[in-house]
Amino acid sequence: MQEVAVLFGAAVAGYVGGWLAWHKTRRRNEQELKEAVAALLSELTLAAAQATERVSRERAKLEELLAAASGAAPNGGAPGAGGERAAAAATSPKEVEEQSLPDPVQAKVLALAARGREPVAIAQELGLGRGEVELILNLKTLGSSGSSKTPA
Repeated sequence: MQEVAVLFGAAVAGYVGGWLAWHKTRRRNEQELKEAVAALLSELTLAAAQATERVSRERAKLEELLAAASGAAPNGGAPGAGGERAAAAATSPKEVEEQSLPDPVQAKVLALAARGREPVAIAQELGLGRGEVELILNLKTLGSSGSSKTPA
């Protein structure tokens, strides 16, 4: 009878010890998971802030280009009608260079949209946010709102 009690005690002690080890491991894993999630959220917050800043800069550039294009329209708007010279005279050489050389990202977005790609697909292909792609497309649409073309 004493042997059964010793075996039963050993079994209970083993069970309790195993449960305690499992519980401690589980708590440690939960803590590691919480720390990993916190680190990811921190990285995501930083990436969102950087993306927001980038979108703001790109929007400002697009608005400047639209304003420059609107200012060139009264002079005829066609090449050789004085519009390009007026724009060049009214802006610094750096601004003229920025206006004549479109942002490669914007050019890619517009090219893919012209091929009928959806903004979500464009964003995934170029590694951009969907909102950034939609902003580029919307600003392009605003710039060409006087034409008879409709956005894709």
